[in-house]
Amino acid sequence: MDGISGFLVPSMDRAQFAARIEHLLRDKSLARQMGARGRQFAQEKCNFGQYITGLEAMFARVIAEKGTQSNVP
Repeated sequence: MDGISGFLVPSMDRAQFAARIEHLLRDKSLARQMGARGRQFAQEKCNFGQYITGLEAMFARVIAEKGTQSNVP
């Protein structure tokens, strides 16, 4: 999220990218806050256990759907 857990910079906009990096280098508190928020986001959204649980649920749905389709003449 722009300004919350990092900055969004248009692709290939080297000047804005450099300005954002400089901003973070000058404002250590902001850099720490964004880092903590980014870490929290990654832990919540990129949790390996949740990923596996989601895959298992998806496979179970596919198997269940395949089972009902094979019973149809």
